[in-house]
Parts: sequence; C-alpha cells; structure tokens
Amino acid sequence: MNRAAAFPRPRRGLWIIILAVLCLCAVRSTNSAHAGTNLDNAPVLHKARYLHSYRHGFTPSISTSLNHPFRQMIRIGLRYDYYLANWVGIGLDFGYGLGLDTSLMSSVVAKRSDFEATSFGFDAMLGFTLIPFYGKMSWLGSPSTRYDVFVRFAGGVVQLKGDGPLLPTEIGFAPSVSLGAHFFVGTQMAVTIELKDTIISMYPGSSANAGVSERSLENMLSLQLGILFHFPQSVEIGP
Repeated sequence: MNRAAAFPRPRRGLWIIILAVLCLCAVRSTNSAHAGTNLDNAPVLHKARYLHSYRHGFTPSISTSLNHPFRQMIRIGLRYDYYLANWVGIGLDFGYGLGLDTSLMSSVVAKRSDFEATSFGFDAMLGFTLIPFYGKMSWLGSPSTRYDVFVRFAGGVVQLKGDGPLLPTEIGFAPSVSLGAHFFVGTQMAVTIELKDTIISMYPGSSANAGVSERSLENMLSLQLGILFHFPQSVEIGP
C-alpha cells in the first residue's frame, strides 16, 4: 500500500476557511461599532466587563477528527481553566476517544483482513491560553454578542490504541496547538468552537507484509465544540 496516498497531509484550505471565519467576526464587530456613529466627541468607554478575569472555567466538549483516513475519532472531553487576567489562562484538558472505521478502513480490511490501525484513547494535557482580541458582533439587527478569539498551547500524554497484535496500545507524549473562539451567552456561559492540531509520533496502520509500518510524526486535526461555564457569578468591571 502506498502510505503517502493512504495517509494524506492536512489541507491548507481547512486552515484558510477557519481563519477567514474568525477574521470576518472581527471585521463585522468593528463595522457594527462604527456604522452610522460619529465618534469625534464620543466619551471614553467606561465600565468594560472582563468576562474571564480571575474566574474558573469548566468546558465539557465533543470533537471529531478531520484527517485520520482509517479512524473517525470521536472525543468526549472536559477542560478546566483559571484565568489570571482577561487575556491569559492556564488549565488542564482530559478526554477519551472512540475510534470508528472510515469507509477507507472498511475497504482495506475487505482486501486485507489482517490490516490494523491506530486511534486515540484517553489524553491528559496541561494548557496555556492566550486571548489576543475580543469584541461584539451583531447579525441582521440581532442583539450584539460578545466574543473573543483565543490560541491555546498544550502538551501531555495521549493513549495510542492499536486494534490487534501488530499495533499494541502505548502511551505517547504530544504537543498541541488550537485556534478557537468563545461566543458568550450572558456572562457565565459561552459556546466554543476550536480547531486543534495534535502533533504525535505514531504508527497509523500495519504494513502490507503483515508487519508494522514505519513510525512517523503526524498532524492530527480535530474540530471541537463545547460550552464554557464560568464561576464565580461576579464579573470584574473596568474603571
């Protein structure tokens, strides 16, 4: 089997689409703020709400893999963060993945019954979140929604689950980087969307001669949806 063809690299188009959507949010919020408003003598903004500062955040989530050809990996996760300021937080991520066969996996197994593939099991990572900008946006006259865009850097352990004797289950160490956004519903809850890239050394599948294919460094992309719950209820108000 041609491994390069069977295990395609992530497409640049996916990143471009996600970045375009996030940039559109920023442009839209800016346009909404300035449309039809003369700011020459406008007062300085007071009493800004810092929705993250000095608060705990709990985020249950569900995600799906985007580029593993043999496994559709569904992950249930839970994240805890403590925000040291409105723009920075540290926390922990925990999750467990369930690997489902893709159509390619089914077709390969139909021809080679001894074929095996690797998927993710549990994971635990320490994370560091930066929030470079935030604002408000409104669509078609709807009430404005607060949002922010974040980048998260993390690292920790990932369980690599083999499904047969050729690919045993093992523990790997992996860094990850995420690009995402929070869309706030009130001051205590936000919907999150996140594109995550986990970089890990793994055996994607068994080789054609009933052996183990060469271990390689892979970029495993996933799309994650979650709901952030903030505590305590009180929000820091600016001067």
